[in-house]
Amino acid sequence: MPVVALPDGSSRSCDKPVSIADIAADIGPGLTKAALALSDLLFDVYRDFGFEDVLIKLSARPEKCIGSGHLWDKAEKALEDALSERGLD
Repeated sequence: MPVVALPDGSSRSCDKPVSIADIAADIGPGLTKAALALSDLLFDVYRDFGFEDVLIKLSARPEKCIGSGHLWDKAEKALEDALSERGLD
C-alpha cells in the first residue's frame, strides 16, 4: 500500500496506485477549512485594531504561474467556497 509523505509532515495511505492529482483532490476539502480558519484569524486581528468594515478581494492566478491548471482550479474554488461560507461574496 503506497504511503505519500506530505510537506506538513502528515502522510496519506493509499490502497491503490494514485496520482498527484488524486492526492490533491483528497486534500481539497482541507484547503477550504484552512482558508476559513485563516480568514477568521485575519478578521479577529483587524477587529483588534479597530477595523470593522474590511474589504476582501479574491486574487486569482496570474497570467504567468507555476503549477498545473487543475491544482489552481482547486485552490481558487476552495478560496471562493471559504469566502461564500462567510458571506463575503
